[in-house]
Amino acid sequence: MKLIEAKNISYKINDRNILNNISFVINYGELVKISGDNGSGKTTILKIIIGLTKQTKGELMNHNEDKVCFLGHKNNLKNYLSIRENLLIQGLKLDSYNLDLLEKFNLRKHIDNSVGTLSFGQQKKLSLVRVLNSDEKILILDEPFVGLDRNSKEFLKNFMEAKVNENKTIIFTSHIDFEDDYREIKING
Repeated sequence: MKLIEAKNISYKINDRNILNNISFVINYGELVKISGDNGSGKTTILKIIIGLTKQTKGELMNHNEDKVCFLGHKNNLKNYLSIRENLLIQGLKLDSYNLDLLEKFNLRKHIDNSVGTLSFGQQKKLSLVRVLNSDEKILILDEPFVGLDRNSKEFLKNFMEAKVNENKTIIFTSHIDFEDDYREIKING
């Protein structure tokens, strides 16, 4: 069943074409990778899909009535707060599930450290904990593998596969190639 249908989507900033006549269909329950070179419009496509940006041409039909969990480039963390405090203000509990996630991402030992003292990769892992807690049926992730170490990439890949098997839809951008059962939409900006 169709979730999103794009017909000849174009996007222009001033006189610069970011996207030019992109068409695709994304169905419910799919794992979809949007790929392309830097500056090709991958993030722009995601923003058009979730309604943060409006295409300049073409038609986007969004058949979704569910809420969406979106993780963009910015990690949406408070640098002056600890990992613990960041989780709590995002409405997450420090239950065994989240403590286990922190352990898998090698963050549990830093739980009382200020986020500003963490590396980029550690901050990315912490922002992913919110996504891993999401009950939403649609997850949209902009470059979720950037900054992750090999074990964390494998853990995230397995998580995504498991969620799609639970009939969630995951749309993500990535420069990283890995063997997986995903459908790829290539963007040539």
